Amino acid sequence: PPPPPPPPEGINFPYYAIAIACGAFLLLFLSLWAVMRRKNAYQTQITFAEREFARWQVDPKARRRSNLSGRQLTSLVQRAGCCGGDALDEESLTRSRARVVAAPSVPHDVFHCFVSHAWASGQDQARSVKGQLQRYVQNIQVFLDVDNLEDISRLGEYVGNSSALVVFLSGSSSPLGQPQSDYFSSANCMVELRAAVDQDVPILLVLETDPTHGGVPLEVHREACPDELAAAVFRHPPIPWHRLRDFQTVSLRLLIERLLTAWRVPGADRAIFIPSDRLLRPTPRLVTKRPYHFYHSPHNPGVELIVDMLEQAAPRRAAPLGLQLRRTSMSGLPLSVLRSTDALDHANPASVVCFLVYLHAETFSPGDRATSLTRELQAALHDGVPLLLVHERRRAHGAATFNEIAEATPPALKASGVYRRIATPVFDEPHAAVSARLLLDQLDQLASRSSTGSLLRRLSGHLGSSLMSSLGNSIASSDGSKSGGDDAHPPPHGGAATSPARRRKLPPRTEPAQRQSCPAGPARAAPRRQSCPDSGGRQDVEVV
Repeated sequence: PPPPPPPPEGINFPYYAIAIACGAFLLLFLSLWAVMRRKNAYQTQITFAEREFARWQVDPKARRRSNLSGRQLTSLVQRAGCCGGDALDEESLTRSRARVVAAPSVPHDVFHCFVSHAWASGQDQARSVKGQLQRYVQNIQVFLDVDNLEDISRLGEYVGNSSALVVFLSGSSSPLGQPQSDYFSSANCMVELRAAVDQDVPILLVLETDPTHGGVPLEVHREACPDELAAAVFRHPPIPWHRLRDFQTVSLRLLIERLLTAWRVPGADRAIFIPSDRLLRPTPRLVTKRPYHFYHSPHNPGVELIVDMLEQAAPRRAAPLGLQLRRTSMSGLPLSVLRSTDALDHANPASVVCFLVYLHAETFSPGDRATSLTRELQAALHDGVPLLLVHERRRAHGAATFNEIAEATPPALKASGVYRRIATPVFDEPHAAVSARLLLDQLDQLASRSSTGSLLRRLSGHLGSSLMSSLGNSIASSDGSKSGGDDAHPPPHGGAATSPARRRKLPPRTEPAQRQSCPAGPARAAPRRQSCPDSGGRQDVEVV
C-alpha cells in the first residue's frame, strides 16, 4: 500500500491540543466569572432594596446582646441600613435584626390596595403613593389606573379584587375662588367608592394638605360626599399627606399600619418603623459656648408656642445644685439644655446663635409690633445674625401660605434677604415632632458653625499677631543693617560722611512719613536714606 501522507510541516499536534484545552478552560472561567458578577450585582440590588423596607418594632423584653463576629456584625448593619453610619450600639443592632414588613401572598389577579384619585389634581401624588408603598412594603401589589387599567367598565371588579381602597382626597378652587372637592366631583371616583362600600372593602383616606397642589379643608370633602356614603367613608380620620420627605415618611408609616390592619395580618397592632425616619436619629446635643441658643422677639406674636415645642423636644439634663436656669422643674424632672432669651439687651451677635422668627398670618400685620419686629430683623441682618424661620401650617394657629406671608412682608425687609434661608413648616400631630426635630437639627448646625467660626477667628488672630510681630522685627533688623552699611560706604554724589551723633532721628514707622526735599535740585529717585548733595552732608533726608 502507498505510505501515509506526511504530517503538515510547522504544526506540532500535542502542543496544538494543549492550546485548545487552555482556551476552553479560559472561556469557561470567564463565563463563570460573568455569571457570579451578575449574581453579586443582583444580590447587591436586593440588599439595598431591603434597607428601605419598613420593619416591625422589636419587643424591648426580647432585646439581648448576641455574640456576633465582626463579619456578621458588619453584614447586619449593611443589610439593615438603620444606623446611617452612626455608632454600632445595641439599639441599632436590634433594629437591624427587626423583621421586614411584607404583604401577604395573593393570587396574580388580586391586589393589596387600589389607589383611587381624581385625575385633575391627584394624578402625580397617586403615582407617588404607589411608588412609596412599593419602596417600603415587601411584595406589595398596588393597582393604579394608568398602569393596570385595561377596561374602564370593570372598575367595580378591580375594586372588589383589592384588599383595601386608598382614597386620595384633593380639590381645587372654583371660578369664584371657593374651595371645592375634585374627588367627589369625579364620576369614576364615585363608581369606585360605591363599589368599595357595596363589597365591604376597607376604605383608607389620605388628605392632600398643600393648598397650592389641590389641598382643601376636610369640611369641603365632607359636604361634597353623598349622605349614604358619608358614614362608611369617614369612619376613620384621614391621614395627612405631605410632599416633604421627612413628613411624608410619617404619613407612609401611618398608611402602612392601617393597611396591615385591613389585611388582618397577625400582630398588626404592633408598632412599625421606617429606617429613614428622622425621629430615629440621635437627638442633637446643641453644644455652644454662647450664653443663648436663640433670641425670640417679644414683638413676634405666638412665638412662645414654638419655644415651648422646642424645649420639650430638646435633650434634657438634671439641673446641678445652685444653678439657676430660666425655667425650673419643681417635680425634679430633667431640664432642657435649650437656652433662649427675649431681652433685647441680650440679643447681640456675640451672645446668641440665631434669631427665631415665627411666620404666620399675623406676623407682619400693620401696627407697632410689626414695625418693631421689622426694625429688629433689619438690625440682625446687618449684624450677620442667622435667622431660623418657622412657617405655621396649622389652621388653629393662624396658618397662611408662604405667598401670603411674603406679600405682607415690608419690601425693605425682603430686599435685605430675610427669606434667604428656607422656612421650616410646622404641622399638627403626629408631624409636629418632625417639625421640632428639623428645627433642632438646624439649630445644632448653626451652633457648631458659630463655634467653629469663633475658633478660626481666634486662631487667625493669634497667627496674625505673631506674623505681624515677626514681620516688624525683620523690617527693623533690615533697617538697622541698611543704616550700618551706609556708614561704612562713602555717601553718593561726593557728599561727606555723617557721624551717628549728628544724624537726625527719623519719625517712627507707625506715623506717616513727612515729605522733605533738598534745598536745591529737582526730586529724583534715590536710596531710602541719603545725604543732600548741596548741604555738605550735614542733613539726611527721606525720599517718600
